[in-house]
Amino acid sequence: MSNVRKDQSKLSPQEWSQLIDAVDQTHGVDAVAPAYRAFVALHVDAMTTAVGMSWEVHTMQGMGMVGHKFLAWHRRYLRSLELRLQQVHPEVRIPYWDWVNAREIPAPLTDPATLQRWSVTRGTFDATLLPTQGLVDEVLKLTPFVAFQGHLEALHNPVHNAVGGDMGTARSPNDPLFFLHHANIDRLWATWEDSPQNSNPPHATDDLQPTGPIISGTVSDVLSVNTLGYSYE
Repeated sequence: MSNVRKDQSKLSPQEWSQLIDAVDQTHGVDAVAPAYRAFVALHVDAMTTAVGMSWEVHTMQGMGMVGHKFLAWHRRYLRSLELRLQQVHPEVRIPYWDWVNAREIPAPLTDPATLQRWSVTRGTFDATLLPTQGLVDEVLKLTPFVAFQGHLEALHNPVHNAVGGDMGTARSPNDPLFFLHHANIDRLWATWEDSPQNSNPPHATDDLQPTGPIISGTVSDVLSVNTLGYSYE
């Protein structure tokens, strides 16, 4: 069975239904570990605790923190959630939200009943904050890796602010839209990795932290989506 991540706009009603049901079944106190709440808690730690900040997951200039492992950590994080969702429905793939071409939140993730069931809060959506194709094209031209990663992280930040609510906080993964957004960021990295300007990150031998059921391995272990068992349409 092919592990191809699709543009969210190309998912069938059945694929959306399975994705939403898989998320449903990872919620609650009876959910098999790692439950959805564990993914959220891990991201909160990465942004708010002294230990979590040492994982170098995000760039937070006011705290003197640089996200050396921003792309690698989130790639592992997304893949771990995808594999967890596949324990519920093996056909599920995390789709990507290409906000350049789809300037609205995917409709299946705007249903008030679904958001209430997941305890998701949203702000007033501001599509003017979403990156444009021109900005994306400029980032994809950058080299070496450090410059590319830094600018891609900066490009990704306004999308969180455009959605608001949970997405604008350390609890951003509480909103499953987070994973569609980061799948798009991961797709852009995979595109860059296939380009002539591709270069390896300087922290390739560093461990991804914290080692556990969600995060494991080194930066170099996640430098190929094919090796991890998936690809992008």
